[in-house]
Amino acid sequence: MTSLPPFLQSCDTATAAACGIREGNASDSIDGILPRYVAEPPAPEAVARLLASASRAGASVVVRAGGTKLRWGRPPKPVDLAISMRLLNRVLAHAHGDLTATVEAGTRVDDLNRELARHRQWLPVDVAFDGATVGGLIATNESGPLRHRHGTPRDLLIGVHLAMTDGRW
Repeated sequence: MTSLPPFLQSCDTATAAACGIREGNASDSIDGILPRYVAEPPAPEAVARLLASASRAGASVVVRAGGTKLRWGRPPKPVDLAISMRLLNRVLAHAHGDLTATVEAGTRVDDLNRELARHRQWLPVDVAFDGATVGGLIATNESGPLRHRHGTPRDLLIGVHLAMTDGRW
């Protein structure tokens, strides 16, 4: 692990160690901007603690997972910390009788659809990018022609747990 950056000094050492904080490299670039540091938290609570620590220090943060839509919108200003949702990629529950699933933000849409297909179900959204994640779909509300029949990703969302910048999740 890279030595803890100054803006994460208030983050507990267990969280920092679990998140594998490292210096950013070329593969972490966000629309041409290289983040100073990258973290890969293994749990939602760790995301919240990272956000709280970065917020207290006024550090800039970008949250990413599949990275399929990082070029959408304006390029970010210098990024102090990129938080990767890569490890938060599980289908936590699938209540097929209720037509609901609980997933983590870094879950790839194709992985979710494979799980849903076991019960002849699918997430009725058009995905333009291989590797797109559920978190990215919700963040951008990416939708194609299926939205006219089934709605957009945000229309299909029943509930959400968020990591907040004050450390709550």
